[in-house]
Amino acid sequence: MTPVAALCLFLAFLYQLLALPLYRIEIGGAASIGADFVLLVVLYLATFDAARRGLLAAVSAGVAVGCIAADPLGVQVISYASAACFACRAGAMGWGESVAPRFLALTGAAAVALLVREALLWALEVEERMPDIGLALASVLYQGVLGAIVFVLLDPLRPRLVAPPRPRLLY
Repeated sequence: MTPVAALCLFLAFLYQLLALPLYRIEIGGAASIGADFVLLVVLYLATFDAARRGLLAAVSAGVAVGCIAADPLGVQVISYASAACFACRAGAMGWGESVAPRFLALTGAAAVALLVREALLWALEVEERMPDIGLALASVLYQGVLGAIVFVLLDPLRPRLVAPPRPRLLY
């Protein structure tokens, strides 16, 4: 991970901690969804960097978020890593270059992260799960839309965020 990518992840953590109430959308009486800016930066790195570096960013961000949120048994680590695997595959197929496929790839990665998180919380019998499927779908679509905007904002920094590929040794 480049120093600029590490700084970008750190700023995403700070932004999420300080400005998250501004990006919460109220649905109904008590239900609300929020943006996960750390996941969006991890997905950007996983889409455009090498798969190994994208997974490293996902695991390190998941550990940091898990420590801050006191998440049980690394649920965020596994959900970020699974979303990064999806984003790495979508990036390898070229889905990160134009807006419509980028939105679909981000929405799919956000859905993978949410499904893995909910399945793990269900298996651990934790009560912090989403109350219904409509709220989960709205959360995934919200992540996809915000992700497309974040990707457009990070595109000028791509040469500094993504490390150049190393030459492979031929054996």
